[in-house]
Amino acid sequence: MKYTRDTITPDVLSLIADNAPRHPELADGKIIEWQHGYRFIHRNKKGKAVGLLCVLPQELTGPENDTGWLTTLILDMSLPREERRKVFRMFYERAVATGLTISAVGVVEAIIRTYKRLGMPVRYDWLNMYCRILRPIKFLRGQGKTPLLAPVIIAGNAVFRPESGVPKPTKQIQKIVKFEPEWDATWRLILTAQHLASGVRTAEYLNYKLSQPNRDYQCLGWFNGKGPGAYIIYRLAKHNVDDLWVMKICDLVGEEDAKSALLNHAIAHATNNTDVYGVVALGASYDKAFYRKNGMWVSRKYIIATPPRRKLNVTFFDSDLDNLW
Repeated sequence: MKYTRDTITPDVLSLIADNAPRHPELADGKIIEWQHGYRFIHRNKKGKAVGLLCVLPQELTGPENDTGWLTTLILDMSLPREERRKVFRMFYERAVATGLTISAVGVVEAIIRTYKRLGMPVRYDWLNMYCRILRPIKFLRGQGKTPLLAPVIIAGNAVFRPESGVPKPTKQIQKIVKFEPEWDATWRLILTAQHLASGVRTAEYLNYKLSQPNRDYQCLGWFNGKGPGAYIIYRLAKHNVDDLWVMKICDLVGEEDAKSALLNHAIAHATNNTDVYGVVALGASYDKAFYRKNGMWVSRKYIIATPPRRKLNVTFFDSDLDNLW
């Protein structure tokens, strides 16, 4: 498929660096060039870039229409508020013109009113960020929270242990170097059974995601005699501004026991690494019991804006959520 992709020029990179200082990893342009999808750049009358928006198409399971994630939205914050709103509305109209059902995830409070004005329902109860905090004082300071909460976290970790009730065999856990097309049907069957709607997982999609620049992914599968029953993709990530190291569970798909075994394997790896402050994952709100059972008992709501549809399951591999640090 051909996408409209406006050219990344030096002034676009300067726009990113100046207006997204908490995400310097975007400013070299490699990730934005790598992204499949539409790329729109808005310029003022003098030809200077004052806005950037990417729209990433994604196929969904079930009867849902394919979605187009609004991502990498950068606006020149020196513009008057009304001018910024005007630029965003133009971006939104161009996104709608692609024919995709437009959605956005990781919506911050500052832009919620804008989405509502555009008629996009804002969902507060569809997604959660799940976390197991391993180094409470360092993690809390990195998040701007009081370290006085550390004893509460330590006590919670003692109650909600990752290994609780989870089988521990390791011979089924094998490294995945490349996803195979013959596994596609397995992932679709599992996702359809577990979620009302979810991003489709195919070998083409997953191998593309694993090719993201400047990323060192670990990909493990749970294999039985018939092939893979689950996979997990994770990486160690550093927030360069907050000096915060975490393990990001980027994607986790499979039968529940197999998912638990893989998740526990990853948490054990993080726990043994003294540089890692915590383990974080993104998932459906109805998966809270699963994550709690596996030690990721801290959670908070993660806002999504999307038209009426069945509840979506979203992970870091959906949208551009794993592009940031």
